[in-house]
Amino acid sequence: MLKKSAYCAAWMLRPRPVRLPPDARRRIVPGAAPIPPTGNDQPRNAKALTKLIPTATPPPATPNAAIADPRLDELILQAAQSEWCKVAMLIARVTDAARAASINAAAQTIATRIYAMTADNRLEVQGNVRRWRASEVRKTPAKV
Repeated sequence: MLKKSAYCAAWMLRPRPVRLPPDARRRIVPGAAPIPPTGNDQPRNAKALTKLIPTATPPPATPNAAIADPRLDELILQAAQSEWCKVAMLIARVTDAARAASINAAAQTIATRIYAMTADNRLEVQGNVRRWRASEVRKTPAKV
């Protein structure tokens, strides 16, 4: 451990945080949007604030359009087994199968479909399904 003294060269040459002015991003990256002010730089009225922060883009008409892919449900049911397996393992299997089938699906998208399938009783779950490494799923047994 170094001592905090004026004679210690390492202490004097330590890295210090760089503080940039609010318009620095515009000067560094030409055409970049200005950084909204923070702290004491906040404008006093809401009208000025709305001019600084661009409006958010509206959500898509169907927020789960990428999630509602029936091919993904088929892959999940194919990867699920009659024995219990961890949700994380099922997601990994489905991710590999989706990649092989040229389906662009993230792990969270697959997990969302698994949540919906457990709610529809197409998959059985033990534990909290949102805890991937602690819960287990399997195919719902066929009714006789």
